[in-house]
Amino acid sequence: MYTENAYIMWLNSLIDISVANRHRLLDHFGSAEAVWSAPSADVSRVAGINSDVMYKIVRTKSGEYIEKLLNSCEKAGARFITYNDDEYPEILREIYDWPIGYYIIGEMPKSDVNIAVVGSRTCTEYGRETAYKISRQLAQNGITVISGMAEGIDGCAHRGALDGGGKTIAVMGTGIDICYPSVHTQLRSEIIQNGCIISEFPPGVHGTSYTFPARNRIISGLSNGVAIIEAALKSGSLITANMALEQNRDVFAVPGNINSKFSRGTNALLKDRAYILTSAEDIFDVYNIDKKKKSKKQKNTNNLTEPNEKSVYDAIDIVPQSVEELAAKTGLDTSTLQSTLMMLEINGHIKKMSGQRYIRNQY
Repeated sequence: MYTENAYIMWLNSLIDISVANRHRLLDHFGSAEAVWSAPSADVSRVAGINSDVMYKIVRTKSGEYIEKLLNSCEKAGARFITYNDDEYPEILREIYDWPIGYYIIGEMPKSDVNIAVVGSRTCTEYGRETAYKISRQLAQNGITVISGMAEGIDGCAHRGALDGGGKTIAVMGTGIDICYPSVHTQLRSEIIQNGCIISEFPPGVHGTSYTFPARNRIISGLSNGVAIIEAALKSGSLITANMALEQNRDVFAVPGNINSKFSRGTNALLKDRAYILTSAEDIFDVYNIDKKKKSKKQKNTNNLTEPNEKSVYDAIDIVPQSVEELAAKTGLDTSTLQSTLMMLEINGHIKKMSGQRYIRNQY
């Protein structure tokens, strides 16, 4: 009655059933349609399928359930890609618990090297600036940046990739129709235009203590290497790093203050098998990537004699900031600030990014 992809979407939607059990069912019966059609007695004989799992399978075996899945996918503006599709990334097939399917909005970038850039949601300014700068340099050199669109390091990584004119992938820990966190609505839209967002979970699924760690294996699974910017000893970022090591991916870690809880995880990784990461060049060296040379002439800022221009320029750094943020830093009223920003931009000292945000031009 339905296509094989629709039956895979059904099996994939049973998030209460482990990925390992979904694989066992497919291996045993040969297809998702065969799993759907099999008598309960036959299904229950598969290793790992106990009565609880059997109940979860049986209660969803209805055309109404599949129609609801298909309609929610269409409503979200997403496509469902299965392991049978040519579009399914080969690199993701390498991990032992690869997803049997995922939802996608946008287009999966095709690049020779993918690097995941992840870190703490609650992070330091050092971490934010480092994530942004490294991701921007990676994107400028044709590397796709992958992250989880969380607040903190993840958001800075996506923003850096976008501002670097490159491609980025956001792997969600929720259904693909849910923007989490909601403050990233604009960022989500830009990612879709310059890459894609993907999720293993059906539309409508909210994040849980299971879904976020599960999505981390996909972040590392899509990547050639994983860069950990900041991480506590017990954190999702460290889980991602450990998954990456298990998947035989390269792991990079930014060294940090030994007294900071946000650097304990990265410093611990450096004692293990992680490459030290102090700039994007460390990643370029591992993958033999020739950094694009920039011949852009640096601007002389010694001639910023007008007090407002110097004050505003000093407040601007490598992380794009909004007019509101700069007003809070400088104490200038909006009218004065905007005219000062315009002059700094005209003279080439700063650059206006998307969303009315500003960055120093020499970065």
